[in-house]
Amino acid sequence: MGVIEELKKMDYSEAEARIMFNRFSNDILEIRGFYLNTFDFAKEIVELHRAVQSEFDPNNLIRYMYAIWVIALEKMNYREIR
Repeated sequence: MGVIEELKKMDYSEAEARIMFNRFSNDILEIRGFYLNTFDFAKEIVELHRAVQSEFDPNNLIRYMYAIWVIALEKMNYREIR
């Protein structure tokens, strides 16, 4: 898996990289499509991970709204699976 290797190069452990990849990869594919290379895909995962982990910052509203949107998508997918 090239994306996990790129995340490891960005100082994430193997376990962290796998967790982040499993959590955010489908969302990024829905948003960005299949055209990203492994490095850009890994950067998108890190950006999304930071957005979800960060607290509300009124100066960075777009990033916050992106995180809310992804969380909402996850909940919708969870309800559809159940």
